[in-house]
Amino acid sequence: MKFFRNIMCITFITAFIISTTLLFAKNPIATGADPHAVVLDGKYWFYPTVDGREFRAHSSQDLVNWIDEGVVFDLYEDCKWTNEAGWAPAIAFRDGKYYFYYSANGPYPNSKIGVAVGNSPKGRFIDHGILASSDQIIEAIDPMVFTDDDNQAYLYYGGSGGGGLTKAALAIHKLNDDMVSLKGSRTLHYPTGFVEAPFIHKRNNFYYLTYSNGDTFDTTYNVQYAIATSPMGPWVFSQGSILSTDENFISPGHQSVIQRPGRDEWYIFYHRYQDGINSDRKICIEQLFYDTVGEIFPITMTNSGVSTPSPPIFPLNNENYYKLIAKHSNKALDAAIWVYRKWY
Repeated sequence: MKFFRNIMCITFITAFIISTTLLFAKNPIATGADPHAVVLDGKYWFYPTVDGREFRAHSSQDLVNWIDEGVVFDLYEDCKWTNEAGWAPAIAFRDGKYYFYYSANGPYPNSKIGVAVGNSPKGRFIDHGILASSDQIIEAIDPMVFTDDDNQAYLYYGGSGGGGLTKAALAIHKLNDDMVSLKGSRTLHYPTGFVEAPFIHKRNNFYYLTYSNGDTFDTTYNVQYAIATSPMGPWVFSQGSILSTDENFISPGHQSVIQRPGRDEWYIFYHRYQDGINSDRKICIEQLFYDTVGEIFPITMTNSGVSTPSPPIFPLNNENYYKLIAKHSNKALDAAIWVYRKWY
């Protein structure tokens, strides 16, 4: 009987090691661009630009295994006001509803931001019309919605008009509680190096504005950031680029940042050219790190991405975590009931 238990133990450990090997993730995780990442309904999600028509959702329980959840919004079938060039989506949640924001209607000065509403992160979303339009001051593209701890939601957007504007402006606009209408007037900012793709995340009471800088289609494209003590700014430019072209990968940009719930653990999603400037853009993930004063360390792009599966966001049955320690290397690995349900 003791021998049988030993065999079972060895079998489980072997199975666990095999499962970890099989779960090893590699960048890129998908073909596409402009990934908007978010945590919703106990899962990680991202929404990319795909083909100018269809918007799709991808979900994961662990940041490693990703499922294509299908089309959530089709510009030709679902949009009431245009079928021209859809890109750079975003999503937000409030009071049981999911709000899907997107850029469409072609390049500046015609570009506009639309919003659609659904009952699930998978959609399908029902169009609710135009939320913002380009004008002589700002390009209405790349929407992002951030909801602060007081439940006030803010819409961020802006771009350079493909060089058609003298200076790229960032617009910040409060949203009403309905999430489909604007409150008051917009505020304009001109963060150092801002070109497009604003994204906000909050850590330790600081608001981080990450954004793209440079030319979308060459090696100058990169990700920079600024910090504020309010979601409305003013924004203080920080160390500069945290993602930029290196000897291996070209033109990283249009990023989004998520936190693993309950931990000071952060990940950045972005796109890059994997196989040269004329290849398809690919979506990748890297872990984000901060120094002791809150500055973001520059990121070395990898092919490994998230190399080990993250435990589920909301563990089942109040599961306990155990630490497996290798006898010779003293390296540790957290294990949980989640491991068992991959096999049983």
